Amino acid sequence: MPVLVALYRPKFALKLSYMLQAVEYDVSQYLRWFWLESGWDNLDSSRLKWTAKSRLMAVLAGLVYLCLLALAGWLWLAWLGDKSLPAFALAAGITALTPAMLAHLIILPLIIGTWLIQKPLELMLAGRTKRIFARHPGQVIVIAGSYGKTSMKHLLKAILGAKLRVAATPGNYNTPMGIGRFAGRLSGLEDVVIVEAGEYRPGDVARICRLVKPDIGFITGANEQHLTRMQSVDNALKTVFELAEYLAEGSPLYVNGESAYVDEKIIKSDLVYSRQGAGQLKISQLSTGLGGTELTLKPAKGKSYKLKTALMGLHQAGPLAAAAHLAEQLKLKPADIKRGLAELEAHERRFKPQTISGVTVIDDSYNGNPDGFLAGIDFLSELKNAKRRVYVTPGMVELGRVSGDIHYSIGRYLGQSKIDQVVLNRNPATEALYQGLTDAKFKGPVHWLDGAENFLEHLANYTGTGDVVLMQNSPREDFFYR
Repeated sequence: MPVLVALYRPKFALKLSYMLQAVEYDVSQYLRWFWLESGWDNLDSSRLKWTAKSRLMAVLAGLVYLCLLALAGWLWLAWLGDKSLPAFALAAGITALTPAMLAHLIILPLIIGTWLIQKPLELMLAGRTKRIFARHPGQVIVIAGSYGKTSMKHLLKAILGAKLRVAATPGNYNTPMGIGRFAGRLSGLEDVVIVEAGEYRPGDVARICRLVKPDIGFITGANEQHLTRMQSVDNALKTVFELAEYLAEGSPLYVNGESAYVDEKIIKSDLVYSRQGAGQLKISQLSTGLGGTELTLKPAKGKSYKLKTALMGLHQAGPLAAAAHLAEQLKLKPADIKRGLAELEAHERRFKPQTISGVTVIDDSYNGNPDGFLAGIDFLSELKNAKRRVYVTPGMVELGRVSGDIHYSIGRYLGQSKIDQVVLNRNPATEALYQGLTDAKFKGPVHWLDGAENFLEHLANYTGTGDVVLMQNSPREDFFYR
């Protein structure tokens, strides 16, 4: 009954607007959510971010809702006038269907606007983007991968920026539209332009490469992230390696050798990077902790040099070596690399530590892929000088049909680690993760938060001074975990 009542409350229009925004206005995802979701009374519309687009959709939803309710009211008045069975059936039918009609009617302006306004604008912007990059004299670097793109972008920008003029796509400007807006801000004086290529469907990376014509490529890995859209890891793998097809012969392509799925795609000319090094640049004396990561790099020719970064985790070593290798090819010296790296801090929500009431909290809430989860568990498990190691997660989203298997495997891996305590947000994904923990005979306590509940609001209930907490991924609505 509460769910049924929620469908007829004024906030229902806001809930639909929130859903559209949460799926990035993907109509098929939105409709799937509408018909799959049953807990309408629990859907939190206050999480709607007010943008120009969301305001427009909310106003349209409200107006359509009022019109439908007015129509239903008029039909009931008509029935009161003649008391006929057809009039009753029509009034009852429109009333019953009002929520579903609203959910479908509000996407019509979205579809019409996409084809009449957005698509033509995209074509115009794409043409301008091509022209800008075609005449730009700088080296264009494109970064593709299921995960790790943004971290690699910030690493490259920091190191190369110590000596060169570098511009990089801001935030999540990793679509043709976002890259087009970024291109309009370029001065043409940059030595290096770094472009992050987002991929949600096959062909996405190729589309971006056609716009920017890359000179150098980075493939950070492939896995099951966004599998609900990609449909298979093979599709994800083919999509990120579209980058290789748009590089001229002899152009450098750096490939993450620690990503299991990319092995079959690596060829002899690729520059493979891992925690052993990148190309002929070798890593030794590697260590990591809350103070950051230290390592020594040994070039094929010349003296070894030590690097230190605030970035934490052994998984940072490979990307760091790759960035240093490229820096050397672009004539930067070890002193330049050290200077650039010294300016680099952990990016927001990406393995960034903070201290709260004597507790060290590592915010990795932007991380939502299996490789990143395993790297985080390894770091926390091996961390020294922590009173207790506390692991917090709502699990991963958009893993499609393999979600249960992956979360079960993560649970087993977690259960065999040295972590002392686990806190899980309750949803379909963490139920599978908990089963893996149980089967691995995890000895520590497991606590539960309800749904999208924020762990930091309850920090004092689970931790004390000297504890280290790792928060991986941020809670979402249950739909995304199915």
